[in-house]
Amino acid sequence: MLYETLHGRYEPLGDDVIVLPGHVSVDADGRFGVGEPGELISARLGDLRSELDLLGLDESAFVERLTGEGNEKPPNYETVIDVNRGRRELDESEATEVELGPNNCAA
Repeated sequence: MLYETLHGRYEPLGDDVIVLPGHVSVDADGRFGVGEPGELISARLGDLRSELDLLGLDESAFVERLTGEGNEKPPNYETVIDVNRGRRELDESEATEVELGPNNCAA
């Protein structure tokens, strides 16, 4: 579905269209790589098309890249899934710990 969205919905749009990605990135040392919390994160589609090799992959390569064996899950992955599915509740301290933990996107 992600591939279809990126190619079916966004591919026809012009390079000057501005998109707003979902979140900032934080490296293993806690440094923000794309922006700071609260800062508007935006990019031109043309820039993303030239910078992100992921957008140029065919569907099978795209799916393999996102689901392949090389993508390690963050240590709190199972906890996040359980909370999102309503199988587990966290107290404020636990929720803060999970929220501040690593956010390793598949791509």
